[in-house]
Amino acid sequence: MKEYEELGQMQPVTTYEEGQPCYYLPHHPVFKETSSTTKTRVVFDGSAKSSNRLSLNDILQVGPTVQPDLYSTVLRFRTHQVCFTADIAKMYQQIIMHPQDRILQRILWRQSPEQPIQEYQLTTVTYGTSAAPFLATRCLKKLADDSLATCPRAAQILSKDFYVDDLLSGTTTTKEAIQLRQELSTLLQTAGFTLRKWASNNQQFLDTIPEELKESQQTLSLDNKDGVSTLGLLWHPSSDQLQVKDNSASTSKNSTVSTKRNVLARIASIFDPLGLLSPIVIAHKMFLQKLWQDNLLCDKQLQQHRQEEWNHLLHAIPKMSQIYIPRKVICANASNIQLHGFCDSSEQAYGAYLYIRSTDHNDNTFCPLLCSSSKVAPLKKLTIPRLELCAAVPLAKLFKRVIQSLNGVIHVSYLWTDSSIVLTWIQGPSTRWKTFVGNRVAFIQEETPSAIWQHVPSQNNPADLISRGADPTTLATSTFWWNSPEWITRDPSAWPVADFDTPTANLETKTVHLALNYQHEDFTQKFSKLNRLLRVIAYCKRFVYNCRQQSANRQHTALTTQDLDQALICCVKTVQQISYEQEIKDLLECQEVSTTSSLKTRHPFIDDKGILRVGGRLQQSTLPYHVIHHIILPPRHHFTKLIVSSEHIRLHHAGPQLLMASLREKYWIPRIRDVVKTVTHHCLTCYKFKVRHNSSWVSYPQHESNRLDHSQQLASIMQDPLSYEWDQHAASKQPKATSPYLFVL
Repeated sequence: MKEYEELGQMQPVTTYEEGQPCYYLPHHPVFKETSSTTKTRVVFDGSAKSSNRLSLNDILQVGPTVQPDLYSTVLRFRTHQVCFTADIAKMYQQIIMHPQDRILQRILWRQSPEQPIQEYQLTTVTYGTSAAPFLATRCLKKLADDSLATCPRAAQILSKDFYVDDLLSGTTTTKEAIQLRQELSTLLQTAGFTLRKWASNNQQFLDTIPEELKESQQTLSLDNKDGVSTLGLLWHPSSDQLQVKDNSASTSKNSTVSTKRNVLARIASIFDPLGLLSPIVIAHKMFLQKLWQDNLLCDKQLQQHRQEEWNHLLHAIPKMSQIYIPRKVICANASNIQLHGFCDSSEQAYGAYLYIRSTDHNDNTFCPLLCSSSKVAPLKKLTIPRLELCAAVPLAKLFKRVIQSLNGVIHVSYLWTDSSIVLTWIQGPSTRWKTFVGNRVAFIQEETPSAIWQHVPSQNNPADLISRGADPTTLATSTFWWNSPEWITRDPSAWPVADFDTPTANLETKTVHLALNYQHEDFTQKFSKLNRLLRVIAYCKRFVYNCRQQSANRQHTALTTQDLDQALICCVKTVQQISYEQEIKDLLECQEVSTTSSLKTRHPFIDDKGILRVGGRLQQSTLPYHVIHHIILPPRHHFTKLIVSSEHIRLHHAGPQLLMASLREKYWIPRIRDVVKTVTHHCLTCYKFKVRHNSSWVSYPQHESNRLDHSQQLASIMQDPLSYEWDQHAASKQPKATSPYLFVL
């Protein structure tokens, strides 16, 4: 606290303004013996409730994240040939708060119990307030943006390779690393920031750094070896290896019995951000899932058989810290860098992991493990293909995160699965599959547009460890896990790419059920003449034919009789489908027509052209086929009237008897007489020339009847042979029309 006051980071309060809100921060010391610089730190509690039940953190805006996440930072850290780490000394305390806001950062303090309590206010960003991380990182982002034109390389590192105040970066050569360190230090000094605790895997780089700015490797030790904590991981600069930190001492010192709460806390203490130890972690997760299935209370002691299983896992946890993982994943002078991902599943768990394959100028191939992800299988029973698809989802997520983190580094990517069904799903449209499959396939296709999905035989898939779990001893000696399958290092022509037949079973194709109110469109209603209807249909059919043919095979001549016959067949089939839909459906299903159908007595059938015809017993007759089996037409349909009208005109407006006889040579029309009468009655030509009987014949006067004798009557009849019969009824009030006959001998 005295240092705070000497550096001007807290000042005594000398003036008080009534009515102005203020906040007093509680504070306490935190001792960290492992720290190489500051063993005692002051922690301010911005979450302590005030008199109005609100804390400072309750009213502060947290702010967005402006730096890359931890995962991306560590991934890039593993790709450099010469890497280095550092952090900014007291970064929060180098950022001054606005004077108007300092009233919310007041504290009470005295140097000794004999002195009176004094009020102070903090003048810099305070660790313990919710807005502090954003304010600090936003200052670094602003500094990088302002310096992009003058110091582009240093500004880029400041934007991408910092996680809060920790720097994890690197270069390809030592010369570049030394130059970059100088640029970074100079750039940060302009804003009052000092980089310290430098560590590197290159001694030549460290020789250019003053001793007081180097990382002191005396406080962090693992198996009597020095180590530097790198965002939760342990990195050994001398051997350039990573190590997962063992937190068993801090999580188990207060636990006397094993409960579900203790088990959960112990498993959660394993910090493996890149999933390098996923086979070990997934075994612990599967055990935790069993505890949830047992419906065990959080603070209840484990059952005997669960306790024995947990003891076996618990004793293996410290062995994880004995596994050393090479930090560098790309060889020197790499000319071709590829990404290979694998996924696998079992009924207990599923997961995925990525290898990064690099080849130098001498064709030496290097392919170590980059990262992985695992997850326990759901309690709800799923089929094996669905579990394999679930394993492909984390692979897609890993792929996207790596591509975004290593932007421009990867040249080509391959994603492998040993499930032919999953590969068929991914290569097909997502809308084709059921909801469970379609949603995951759509996600995979969206996340991996640039990746090449391929099939690998099960015996060549190295993802077996991650789906079944492994103990630390087995994982430490597994070359299959750390260095990828041997066949990946070969030439791509020697890869075991399997040619598989596309499966047809268990594809879970989506079945769509639709309720349609389908109505046939009767296009014949738009025409008043059969000839025009047939010609329009013929031209439409020719258009369709020409669209499907090349230019040399298209038809451009006038319509032929065959074209018109085909158009007639098309119209007949359409009309029959509308009027006799149920009868046609029954016949297509090889059933007899309903007894209530008007066609039951006609024994209808469907010919090879799909036309509904009349059956009969004249199959052995020599008559033409269309005469034996008439085409059935509905009597009330407009098309039937067009047929009758066309035949009526063709026969020069013949009467009903002749017209019916002509129609019955080809068609069977129920109640044909009514149809024929209707058509002829509405024929305008027949109406004009129809004979009308004259009911007002002129008769001879009564007083002249005596003047006619029989000879004269006979002469009159010879002159007008039909008038005599009509004269017999001339005096009638209602003359009757009779039919006179004349015989000539």
